[in-house]
Amino acid sequence: MKYFKILSLTLVFSVLLSIFSFAANIDVDAKASLLIDAESGQVLYSKNETAKLYPASITKLMTALIIAEENDLSQTVTVTETALENLSAAGSTVGLKKGEKITVDNLLVCLLVASANEAANILAEYNAGTVDAFIEKMNKRAETLGLKNTNFVNAHGLHDDNHYTCAADVITIARQAMKNARLAEIVAMQKATIPATNLEDERLFFSTNSMLSPYKERTYLYKYTTGIKTGHTTPAGLCLVASATKGDLSLISVVLGAQYGENKEKGHFIETTKLFKWGFDSFDRKTILAKTTPISEINVRLAWSRDHVIAAPDADFTCLVPKDYNKEKLELIKNVPETLDAPIVKGDVLGSVSLIYDGVKLGEVDLVAIDDVDRSLILYLWDLLAKLLGTTVAKIVLILLGAFILFYLFFIVRFNRRHRNSRRYRGSRRRR
Repeated sequence: MKYFKILSLTLVFSVLLSIFSFAANIDVDAKASLLIDAESGQVLYSKNETAKLYPASITKLMTALIIAEENDLSQTVTVTETALENLSAAGSTVGLKKGEKITVDNLLVCLLVASANEAANILAEYNAGTVDAFIEKMNKRAETLGLKNTNFVNAHGLHDDNHYTCAADVITIARQAMKNARLAEIVAMQKATIPATNLEDERLFFSTNSMLSPYKERTYLYKYTTGIKTGHTTPAGLCLVASATKGDLSLISVVLGAQYGENKEKGHFIETTKLFKWGFDSFDRKTILAKTTPISEINVRLAWSRDHVIAAPDADFTCLVPKDYNKEKLELIKNVPETLDAPIVKGDVLGSVSLIYDGVKLGEVDLVAIDDVDRSLILYLWDLLAKLLGTTVAKIVLILLGAFILFYLFFIVRFNRRHRNSRRYRGSRRRR
């Protein structure tokens, strides 16, 4: 099978999360932080991004993701007594009561806007029958997302020493959640109103994300913020995963383990704003490799008319680069075979190219054939014969055949000699 048929190249026009990030002239005052391009996942800044830390209520993003993926949001849920058990009295709540009837969608609003802990347990029970069964789902979903440093023991994020994640894993959960249109709408809400239920009047509450919502405090408002989720416990510190859009750039950041300042300034909002301002001020989106750019000339066998094929990117490669981008610093590292066998069809994947800028891997792009290369039947058959003759079995057969021919020739020569001698003998006797 051809080289390009067995390549497992899935990085077509994509950039993966990487431990690499651009040199930054900022330092984020938190245990871990990460800033990425929301579109591609390209890392712009990172600090301790794989360190295991406590996520606090950022946990609720995974809870919401599973509910949004598996449940009908219009369905009504009845609050159980068990869902309200073992919750800290000091934790976030909207005061849901045993026997209260509320839709799944409104529970998600309570979960993500007000960060209600009881909403997490209510949704977990509704989805999986028990909270424990739901936690198993959370950890299985973490595996399918490729999370390497995450373990859940509850659905809300209240502290447990064995309940942890890391900044890189939080980014992955957040990106997945933001792909769901309804979740993206909810985490962007500055405030929310829940209609009256069978046990309670209409509820109004405000987002816990003060970069997004001005209603609790205006100090940290950042006008480009589009979401998504806060978290806070004493062991976890101040945590925030946030998104922001300015012009054609959309960024997602994570800050874990920030602290209060001397005057009770909230470090997760301050440091996230710092990250966003630096990101928007430092980067532009550019097409740095065009689809039409020839990257490699690969030798081709078994074709009469051509001895090579040109490999080029299968799409334009666009990413974020520093505003002082210098194309001379761009390095292309090719991963292609030296030789391919015809036939080759235009568009066949022939290899890949990695793009390295100033020591940072920007991504990897598939290289494809820009035209067809037909196979010569004569050369193909000749090649098959040559390969056949080059096998061990063929060599043994040839040796045996050669030995047989030599034996046969020896036998014929000897037989002819004896026959001639016999004729001479008979002739000499007649003459006597």
